[in-house]
Amino acid sequence: MNREAINTLLFRNIKKGTEYNTLMPSGDGNIIDFADGNTEVVINKMAQWSYKFQHQTQALTNHLFKNLSLSKLCEELHSFLFHHLQYKIDDYTQKLRSPARSWSDRQKGIDCKSYSIFASTVLLNRGIIHYLRRVTINKGEGYSHVYVVVPKNQNTGNLKGGYFVIDGTINTLQEQTVYKTDDVKMTPHTGLNKGNPKISIAEKALDAFMPLIKEGVNSFIEHLNSCSDSRFDKGVVSLRIKRDLQTVLQNKIQLLDEAIEISNDARTQNLFNELLKEVDLGIAHLRSETAYNTYDECALEVLTEALVFAEKLKEYIDSYLNNFIKTQLRFAVSVKKHNALTNDRTYYFVVEPEDNPILAEYRQISIAKKPSLYDVDPVVPYGKDTNHWLIENKSHFSKNYNSTVARNYENEVRPYLVHIKALRDKGDFMDAETLYYYEKPHRRNLYNIFIKFDQKFADLIKQQNKNLQIANLKTIQHYKNEIEQSVAEDQKAKNRKKLKQQIGYGLAGLVVLYFIFKKRK
Repeated sequence: MNREAINTLLFRNIKKGTEYNTLMPSGDGNIIDFADGNTEVVINKMAQWSYKFQHQTQALTNHLFKNLSLSKLCEELHSFLFHHLQYKIDDYTQKLRSPARSWSDRQKGIDCKSYSIFASTVLLNRGIIHYLRRVTINKGEGYSHVYVVVPKNQNTGNLKGGYFVIDGTINTLQEQTVYKTDDVKMTPHTGLNKGNPKISIAEKALDAFMPLIKEGVNSFIEHLNSCSDSRFDKGVVSLRIKRDLQTVLQNKIQLLDEAIEISNDARTQNLFNELLKEVDLGIAHLRSETAYNTYDECALEVLTEALVFAEKLKEYIDSYLNNFIKTQLRFAVSVKKHNALTNDRTYYFVVEPEDNPILAEYRQISIAKKPSLYDVDPVVPYGKDTNHWLIENKSHFSKNYNSTVARNYENEVRPYLVHIKALRDKGDFMDAETLYYYEKPHRRNLYNIFIKFDQKFADLIKQQNKNLQIANLKTIQHYKNEIEQSVAEDQKAKNRKKLKQQIGYGLAGLVVLYFIFKKRK
């Protein structure tokens, strides 16, 4: 039986799932082929992609899978995959899709590897230890299938105590009979596991700013009119502003909060710079196109509404950045301006990047340590020798505490340093972003161990995060008051308009009655 016949046999009716489109980012890219079919290389790359793209299913995870028990989570996740994404076996190349790309291709069909990556990202977002499992069906055959297994014992991650199976290709939670298995362990950093303690403001910052952005999106859509120009069709603009801007911003702000939370200055700088560049270039492009489209009344109205929304969005992000700069105790932050064409961006601002691009200004920040204030790094920086870093940190603990504390600190961090060193030794085989996601759980452990042993540093970070939280809350309250006032004024205007209409209808009725009465006389 050839592949087309097999795919015809495997075809199933799936649900439309359009109600989840706004929860998934655009997935036009993010697909790679492995022509050689080496399953060991492929499964390792799958693990990399799960870490790299877990942010793509964060909104979906929060919407559908947030407060479920482990067994219910596995059941619901399997059901979602089976009923919303069509199955189609590989052609002669091994394809790996990001979750966003899988969602985009769900009607055409995806293979077992893409199902597994999708499932893995949701489990990572929920903080669940799990394994990517490749299997041999019969003796003498090679590995031919892959799915996800989730240990029931989340404290140890050991599969001997039983496990749940998530295989989106079949309509059952039961594992099929196999000859041989090979597992790759996936370890998240937060969630159902009882992990390390956090000094956290991430959720509060995310929860504070995202409702404002969501409110802005909803207000923009509410005031939107549809135009004959398909670029400004209300349905298209509404879908894309939610999917390709709101969801993207939510994911980026969450990643930014995580980076700030563990004092990852390099990651924080990169994420802020991405947001600043995208927003600055997007607004500059919008301004240009708004001025250019004055001849088209409908397009001008859409672009003007979009520009008002974008300017308010910029205010929110600028406030977040300013609060971060003002509350930093360990780092000094500087801002510089650069120039680029407005097509050097990816976020959706109603105007497409390639529509009449112009040269525009955007901001970038640089984060540097303040002199003589905690010269040691809680987490080993990229590019720094792990042994050299450990010697410096041991010296810090010996000097500020005692040699016993230094030894205990060393004993706890060494296992994670071994993992990080092994990953960096393989750095030639993965890009920087993938390396970051692989290192992420180990880096968090290093950070939490440092906090555990250095109370002074813990107090410093706690105060810094508290200051940022307070600053954010004050900012949010200001914007909430502004929104409430705007809504109240808008309602007054609507009431005045309604009253005028009622008076107008009343006068018109009186006039009609007058002429009827006059005619009868």
